[in-house]
Amino acid sequence: MIVILKLKIMNLRNDIKMIGLMTVMTLVMIAVFASIDYSSDAIVYGYIDEDKSEISGKLYEELNKQEGYRFDEFSLEEAKEAVKDGDISGAFYINKNFMSNVLTNNNVKIERLLVSENMNNIQMNSLIKSSLKSVVLDYKMALGLTQLAVQFSDNKIPIDDKMVTDLVYDTIDEHWTYKKPIIISELEMGKGIEFDSV
Repeated sequence: MIVILKLKIMNLRNDIKMIGLMTVMTLVMIAVFASIDYSSDAIVYGYIDEDKSEISGKLYEELNKQEGYRFDEFSLEEAKEAVKDGDISGAFYINKNFMSNVLTNNNVKIERLLVSENMNNIQMNSLIKSSLKSVVLDYKMALGLTQLAVQFSDNKIPIDDKMVTDLVYDTIDEHWTYKKPIIISELEMGKGIEFDSV
C-alpha cells in the first residue's frame, strides 16, 4: 500500500503545473466570495406624520416591528431630499385627518414618495396595508371594550378613557403578537388508504 502511495506522489511531480493552477484558482475564488458584501442592514424608509394622532403613532410602531425594514420620521421637505438623494428607499406620507378618516371609515389615503418602483417598494405596499389593518382592528376593538367598561361601571370610580383604551390596545397587541389565539387541531376520520411504493 505504501508503495502505491509513493508512486502516486511521484506521479504528481509531472502534474505540478496543474496542481499549482488549481490551488491558485481556489484562492482566487475564496478572495472573490470573501469580498462580496452580504449586508444584513435593514431597508430604510421615511415616515412623514402630519396627523400626529394615536393611530398614526401606533402605525409607526407597528411598521418598526417588521424585520428587515426600518422607518425613520421625517418632515415632508427632509423626506423629499432624502428620497431624491437616495438616502432612503422611499417615504410614506400620513396627511392630516388620517385618524378621523380611519374611524369614520372614509377613504384612507397614504401617499408614497419614490424615485423609482422596485421590488422593495412593491412589498412595502402590502406591508403598510396589513400593518394598518392590524392597527385599526386592534384600536377599534380597544375603543369598543373601553366603551363597554365605562357603560357597565358603577361610576363610583372615574375611568380615564384614554388610559383604559391604551391598556386594552396593548393587551390585544401583546396577545396577537406573542400568544397567538389560533389553535389548529386535527381529527382523524378513519383509516386512509396506505401508500405502497411498489
